[in-house]
Amino acid sequence: FFISPPYRLEGECKQRGNCCYYLLIEAPEEKKEMTIFARIRVWWYTELYGFYFRNISQIVDGKNIRVLSCRYLQKDGRCQHYHLRPLVCREWPRIEYFSRPGILKGCGFRAVPLKPWWRRLFRSKP
Repeated sequence: FFISPPYRLEGECKQRGNCCYYLLIEAPEEKKEMTIFARIRVWWYTELYGFYFRNISQIVDGKNIRVLSCRYLQKDGRCQHYHLRPLVCREWPRIEYFSRPGILKGCGFRAVPLKPWWRRLFRSKP
């Protein structure tokens, strides 16, 4: 994009594994309620990426959100398949253009708000 996101990412990974233990995905409890695209996404995450469903779900903004965890997360917080980890893991934490960053507590990263893009266009002289 021509416009940068409203936040900048700072910090580094502390290898605590929270992002691997609390991955959220929109998915109904019943498989018959899922669209074909939702079924493919769930299959992709569970069969190819190695995530598994935990028995935690909640309704957020009218959507059923379920919690996944990674089977490659080691007890020390490191990834057993670090070099083969999926894109969702490589991009974490991701800064979106139109929403606030959702960084987990204890994560070494933080999102620092930037000035609005129109103010960054006209930088004041020192």
